[in-house]
Amino acid sequence: MSPEIKLVALDLDLTLWDHDDISSLTPPFTLASDDKIVDSNGIEVRLHKGVREFLEKVKRRGIRITVVSWNVYAKAVQALEAFNLLKYIDFPVIEPH
Repeated sequence: MSPEIKLVALDLDLTLWDHDDISSLTPPFTLASDDKIVDSNGIEVRLHKGVREFLEKVKRRGIRITVVSWNVYAKAVQALEAFNLLKYIDFPVIEPH
């Protein structure tokens, strides 16, 4: 019998999106397309292909999702909100370096 998955833990930088340090950017973030946000200095951040679909599939299966990331909490949450991904996250664990 295979174990039942109850929680998926994900990093943010270079895992969900292509930027290596969301904390170095300057909010507010603006949604430029479904898979791209831009900070107030014009720096673009793109979701990796399939991230949104993966999160939707995991949630449909009743699996909880956490993000575990070394970032400034407010900036990371603002990026997740701008991408409309915060609704998938049950337990954000985000702390500065």
